[in-house]
Amino acid sequence: MPKHLNSTAKKLIASLIDYIEKERDNGGPLLPLQAVRERVAQALNVNSSTVSAISNAVKNNELLKSPSKYRPYPKSVTDITHLNVDSIRNAIYEIYEKVRRY
Repeated sequence: MPKHLNSTAKKLIASLIDYIEKERDNGGPLLPLQAVRERVAQALNVNSSTVSAISNAVKNNELLKSPSKYRPYPKSVTDITHLNVDSIRNAIYEIYEKVRRY
């Protein structure tokens, strides 16, 4: 069954195809065959440290996780100046002190 790919995976495949075509036109590998991580990094247009991190995670049988999506939560109260915050805080302290005295 065919797998549906997201746009990032499609870009990686496109850069891999481009790299292999460059090697074909060159008549051989662009980098030495022993430099596996560097070849993968150049073929996929990613940093070699990224390739090393993924390679180490696979060797250690770790799960490959995607970064979680940042979901900003709206502030419950907006547009309050520092003066208003201070006055609200002082009012709460005054109520607390009155209750504490009794």
